[in-house]
Amino acid sequence: SQGTKQGTQQPPSQLSLHTQLQQQLQQQQQQQPLLRKSKILPHDLITNTVELLDMLENHCELYLKQKFINLERQIELNDTKKIDKHLIHTYLKFNQFIITSCRPLTLSAFKSILPQNNYKVKRIIKKCIESACKNIKVLEILKIFKKLITFDYWHSHFCFNSVLILLINLFSKDKKKNENYDYEIKILIMGLK
Repeated sequence: SQGTKQGTQQPPSQLSLHTQLQQQLQQQQQQQPLLRKSKILPHDLITNTVELLDMLENHCELYLKQKFINLERQIELNDTKKIDKHLIHTYLKFNQFIITSCRPLTLSAFKSILPQNNYKVKRIIKKCIESACKNIKVLEILKIFKKLITFDYWHSHFCFNSVLILLINLFSKDKKKNENYDYEIKILIMGLK
C-alpha cells in the first residue's frame, strides 16, 4: 500500500491487535511466578502486577485509546447504532485482561496478605475495579438495546469476573472510606441481573 511504501505504518486490524495483546499477556504471565508452590514475596506480586498492567496500558495507548474513548462516548450517549461489535469485544477483552492480571493481587489484599494502603496496590485495585465496572456497564447497555444476540460464553465470563471483583471489593473495604461505594453497588446490581 501507499502508506507502507513511504515508511508509515498501517494501523493493525482489531483481530491482530487482540491476538498480539493476548500473546504479550501470555508471555508476561509465563515469566511471573504468581502464586506457584514456591513462596513469593508480596513485593514480587506487586512488581509483577505493575509491570503487566503497564504493558497492557502502553499497548492500549499505542493502538486503542482513541477508539476506546469514542466507544465509551457512544455508550454514554446510548448511540448503539454505529458500534462495531469487534471493537466491543476487544474492549471487553482488554478490561478482562486487566481484571485477570490484577485479580491475584486484589485477592491478596482482600485476605490482608498485602497492605491495601500501599499506593501501588491502591492503583492496581482501582484499575481492576474500573475495568470491572466498565465491562458490566457495556454489557448492560448492549442488553438494553438488544445488541447481545445471545449471552454467550465470553459475555458470561466477562460478567462473572467483573461481578467477582466488585464482590471482593465490597467485602474488603470500609464503606465510609470508599467514595465510589454507591456507584460500585449500582454496577454490581446491574451485573447480577
